Amino acid sequence: MKLCVPKLVMLAQFEHRNARCSRSVIRDNGSAATVHYTCVGGDFGQSDLRLVTPRSLSIQTQGISGGAPFKYTLLARRAGDCQSH
Repeated sequence: MKLCVPKLVMLAQFEHRNARCSRSVIRDNGSAATVHYTCVGGDFGQSDLRLVTPRSLSIQTQGISGGAPFKYTLLARRAGDCQSH
């Protein structure tokens, strides 16, 4: 799937990318970070982001969305700037 992500924080809360959420960075060592977030309505999640190459990230995320658990891994790769419409 090709998706324009104008803000990197959207990858940290990918399951809730359109929701209003507050975030806390639990760990950040430059090439890896863990972000915990809580959203309006009670949903929440935690994501581990790891730099694979200068243009790609591995994101392991889990939490609760719409009252149900989720857990999956994403691979994000920078393909260029977002196009304006």
